[in-house]
Amino acid sequence: MNRGSNRTGAREGRNHDRSLEAPRPRPRPPAALQIGGADADIADWANEETPLFGSRDTADDASDWLRFGSYGLYAAAGLAAPAPADAWLATKAQGFAVGGGALLATRGATEGLKAAIGRDRPLDQDDDSLPSGHASMTAAAARLARDTLTYYDLPRPARLGGDVALAGLVLTTSWARVEAGEHHPTDVLAGIALGNFLAVFATEAFLAPASDGRLALGVDTQGDGMMLQLSLGF
Repeated sequence: MNRGSNRTGAREGRNHDRSLEAPRPRPRPPAALQIGGADADIADWANEETPLFGSRDTADDASDWLRFGSYGLYAAAGLAAPAPADAWLATKAQGFAVGGGALLATRGATEGLKAAIGRDRPLDQDDDSLPSGHASMTAAAARLARDTLTYYDLPRPARLGGDVALAGLVLTTSWARVEAGEHHPTDVLAGIALGNFLAVFATEAFLAPASDGRLALGVDTQGDGMMLQLSLGF
């Protein structure tokens, strides 16, 4: 029996059990997709037809690889970004400390919202549907990579191409989650917004010069060690 059949059988069993339970309020998706039940309709169509990936299993696997790919792209962009030769290690440590913090914050916020909202997944696997963790983490990593590319001396067409490629990575990952039957469209949209926001906040708050009146995170190398410095300019 394939994975889709197992999910269908599990869904029918859970639906039978839930018929004996008192109903509980379901989180309502944004009005733009709520009209006419479009959110659920798109999710049902995508995980039944799987137009892009061909099967739920393939979509599920692809979403994992794409998410890991976004981490790799960010790491590669950060390591290869121009930095002063005499402060290379400190510069990289500062950048990855901020980026790593943004990713951890995204993970924590995503899990917290999942627990607080408790929206059922399209196939009723569990109630961790909103927001999508794959979408939020990929969006955060892609945004960090995009911001890192601003340190490169790239021609405008190359910069635009990078932006398009990173956006495509996020959207493809998110759609894979919908085709896999793991999320509704609004779940992945919420995840994208969350991950992008936290990545932007981290870079704007901690990597901007303190003289601009913003928070800044610095790394000072001292002998065989390093010291993190947090400052606020006025």
